[in-house]
Amino acid sequence: MGPIDCGQILIRTKAIVAATMKSCILSTLATYLASAAALSIAEINGPAWLSPYNGKTIANVTGLVTAVGPSGFFLQDVGPANSAKFEKKGIASSGIYVFNSTAAKTVASGDIVTIGSSRVTEFRSSSAFLYLTEIINPTNIVKLSSANTVVPIVLGKKGLSPPNTQYSALDNGDIFGLPNGASLLSATNATLAPTTYGLDFWESLVGSYVQVTAPVALGTNNNFGDVWVRGDWEVTGLNKAGGLTITTGMCTVRDAAQKDKTDNTQIHPPPTQTRKPS
Repeated sequence: MGPIDCGQILIRTKAIVAATMKSCILSTLATYLASAAALSIAEINGPAWLSPYNGKTIANVTGLVTAVGPSGFFLQDVGPANSAKFEKKGIASSGIYVFNSTAAKTVASGDIVTIGSSRVTEFRSSSAFLYLTEIINPTNIVKLSSANTVVPIVLGKKGLSPPNTQYSALDNGDIFGLPNGASLLSATNATLAPTTYGLDFWESLVGSYVQVTAPVALGTNNNFGDVWVRGDWEVTGLNKAGGLTITTGMCTVRDAAQKDKTDNTQIHPPPTQTRKPS
C-alpha cells in the first residue's frame, strides 16, 4: 500500500458531503412542492354540484378520517370546522368519501393520512339520484398521526341552519317544479348557494362530519338503517304529529336531514345508494 494522499481524501470527502446535501435539498424541495401542489378536499369537491377534477388522477391528498365503514372511509380537510365560510358564495364541502374496502381496513377514525395517488369520480346508482363525489383507487396511504379528535360541524340553533324558503335554484319556489328531476341539478351544475337553497345547503355538507342538535325522527328506519330527522332549527310545515308536511309552494323537505340510527352525530350522505364493494 502506497502513501495516503490526505488532500485527495479531503477532496473526495467534500464531494460526497456536497452530493449528499444536494440530494437532501432536492428531496426536501420535491416534498415541499408536492405538498404545495396537493389539493384540499374542498378544492376537489369544488363550488358546484360536480367536481372540477372528475375523472382525474390526484396526488398527496391529506385529511382526517372521520368515519370508517366496510366499503370505505370518510376523509375531511384538517382543521377546525369554520361556520364563517358559509357566508361565502359557492361553499364547497370539506369532506369526501374514499371508496375502497381494502383501504378501509388500514385506517381508523381520528387518523390523519395522506393518500399518495387516487382518482376522483362522480358516482350514482340511478339516473334519478344526485352524484356523489368520491375518491377511488387510493394507493400509498401513509398514516401521519392517530387518535386525533374528530370535531363535528354543529347543525341547529347554536350552529348552522338550513334555509327554509327555497328548495333549489331550478324549482321556481315550488318543490314540485322539478318533478323526478333532481339529477337535472347535476346537469346544470350551478354554483352552490347554501344560504339561499335548502338542497344546496345539504350538498355543501356531503361527506362532512356533523352533529344534529335535538334530532326528531320523521319516520321509521329504512332497510339501510337510515332515518330522516329534523333538528332544533326553524322549520316550515310542522304538523301536529311533529313531522313535516310537504305541500305545493312549501318546500319542507329542505328542512330535513338523513342520519344513521345509532346517535345524533352523522356523516351527512346523499340519498341512500346501493353499490358493489371495491
